[in-house]
Amino acid sequence: MLTTFAQGRLPPGAEEVYNAAMKAGKYDVVVVGAGPAGSACAWELARHGVRVLLLDKSEFPRDKTCGDGLTPRAVSVLEGMGLAREVAGMGGRVSQVRVVGPGGTSTTLGMPGRGGLVVPRLRLDDALLRRATSVGAEFEAPARAEAVELEGQHALVRLEDGRGVRARMVVVATGASPRLLERSGLVAARPRLLAASRAYFECPAAQVEEMVFSFQGVTLPGYGWIFPLGGGRFNVGAGVLARHEGSTARKEFEAFTRSRLCSRLLPGARREGPVRGFPLRTDFLRSRLWAPGVVMVGEAAGLVNPLTGEGIDYALESGVIAGRHVREMLSRGEIEARAYERELRSRFSELFRTCERLRWLCRSRLAVHRLVTAADRHEDLRRMTARIVLGLEAEGRVPVAMAAKALVALLGA
Repeated sequence: MLTTFAQGRLPPGAEEVYNAAMKAGKYDVVVVGAGPAGSACAWELARHGVRVLLLDKSEFPRDKTCGDGLTPRAVSVLEGMGLAREVAGMGGRVSQVRVVGPGGTSTTLGMPGRGGLVVPRLRLDDALLRRATSVGAEFEAPARAEAVELEGQHALVRLEDGRGVRARMVVVATGASPRLLERSGLVAARPRLLAASRAYFECPAAQVEEMVFSFQGVTLPGYGWIFPLGGGRFNVGAGVLARHEGSTARKEFEAFTRSRLCSRLLPGARREGPVRGFPLRTDFLRSRLWAPGVVMVGEAAGLVNPLTGEGIDYALESGVIAGRHVREMLSRGEIEARAYERELRSRFSELFRTCERLRWLCRSRLAVHRLVTAADRHEDLRRMTARIVLGLEAEGRVPVAMAAKALVALLGA
């Protein structure tokens, strides 16, 4: 019997049609979506001998609208995959983050370890996919998944062209789009999405060598960014952290790129190509992470930082974690991913709660100004701010010292 995870059977006769068309039992796992989360998961599974099929709606290489920033967390996963050196040659290397307050005050935050990278997704995602297929994962595109359905102890991925692919487990790595999750009954309600817009710029005269996050030139609680790709090219964009009347990501992008900060840092910059918008799903704390025979990874699990909009690091990390748990589940004949959920909640929940609180604080121009000023004056606060902005404070609570200094800053001391 085939059922969706919402309820109900397929229409009369449909089960026979799909059974006749599907690839029967060739794969242990089907991964839907070949972005960073999906490819990392497929790599982790395939390198341990699991039979994996990786599906994507687009042929590769393909572009993906994003800020292109890779934090030290992401670089660490790439090192584990044997890709860090290759990927580093595809973009710009950064060792600092500059945070600019709404009044122009700024503080510079150092990155730990080997720092971060800024790499176009066109090249990053293709490298990750090639890494997954190099260890045995199979890839098929274009292949648009319409629904995931439970078939006894197996799952069926139903494709738009009428075919179906059966496997013991399915990993959903479809990014911010809730379409597949909704069609499969894997979300109770459509998740609320934030939004951002970005474009590439060429500016040989620019001297920007760090990631720049700016609360100047945008409507709070929005932010703008300037990320160096190397060779005089930059990813420039703006994000909207909360819905408020009259503000859209495109409007914030236009305002930010006309701001004094952009004019000063990118003199005479020339835009390359169109301005592109993209959604951000940041609801990890409320997101469903699994169903029998199915796990969600990356942005499909709401794993985008609610303060900075960064998601590649969590995508890579959750993909590898999911691959490990799915492999263990297959060996035990299990279909419930409770251990996977426990690990993700333990690893990311406190960080996401902290970032959601800070996002609320970012509605206030005065509060942001005072916090940036305080971070510039107090080394421990600056160091902890860097860890939160870079997604490194992933376990345990924010230290009392930071909370105390933040309170002192807000009180104007």
